[in-house]
Amino acid sequence: MARRSTKVASEPQVRPLTRAAGEFVAGVAFQDLPADAVRTARTGFTDCIGTMIAGSVELAPKLMRRVLGIGGGSGERREQRCGAGLERT
Repeated sequence: MARRSTKVASEPQVRPLTRAAGEFVAGVAFQDLPADAVRTARTGFTDCIGTMIAGSVELAPKLMRRVLGIGGGSGERREQRCGAGLERT
């Protein structure tokens, strides 16, 4: 009886998305970026920071700071354990 080959055709190697993106970014120089992309990124970052600053005075962030016991303008920096003060009552 002839023996059948169990060899399977090799599949193409697929790199994980995170690795591929990281290698791409690591290989790009600022000068290689299109001017429109740089302008769009700058606008996005500026908009994001502005939105965070504007939203910081809204009710939800005020409540969160109160629950966590942070802020208050004393200028003192406090280290907080992630989720501290958020236990259910």
